[in-house]
Amino acid sequence: MMDARRTTDTATQESDDDPLDRLRELKELRDDDVISDEEFEAKKAELLDQI
Repeated sequence: MMDARRTTDTATQESDDDPLDRLRELKELRDDDVISDEEFEAKKAELLDQI
């Protein structure tokens, strides 16, 4: 059981580290009005610099 949790944790961490996955998550937050367009654009610029 512990191995399954480690695998899940690793997969979650890897997706959090992927700039494109993070950008998709931020877009959802913007679309849901959780963050502003300005906040989205600022973070998008940071993430695109990582690619």
